[in-house]
Amino acid sequence: SFLLLIILLLTIKCYSINIVVNTWSGPFELATDAAYSTLISTNSVLDAIEIGGSTCEANKCDGSVGYGNHPDTRGHTSLDAMIMDGTTMDVGSVGYIRKYRDALSLARHVMTYTQHTLMVGDGAETFEDMLGLLTQ
Repeated sequence: SFLLLIILLLTIKCYSINIVVNTWSGPFELATDAAYSTLISTNSVLDAIEIGGSTCEANKCDGSVGYGNHPDTRGHTSLDAMIMDGTTMDVGSVGYIRKYRDALSLARHVMTYTQHTLMVGDGAETFEDMLGLLTQ
């Protein structure tokens, strides 16, 4: 599995100027555009990070991001993701997710609704089942 650290979308908010910085071009630009649009419309950095990262997950930006990429030694594919609130230093992350394709959204749910910083595999998926999210 891969580890999607949302460092690829570094979102900076300073002096009432909204900026979204991305280190890669090509398909990653769609994620940057989605993050910027979200930042402008919601004024929420976390929403922008989640939407930008989820856009990259859905579009499989470079072949290593998103569902179905880089199988493990048993041929299974899984997702990992992490999100951090730079103001509060709260963190949410998930690993070895196989039932859901929106790993970054799951990581945000871990950060928002639990005291955990990391949930993995069946534990993370059971948590999402409890929230009523759809499997994919």
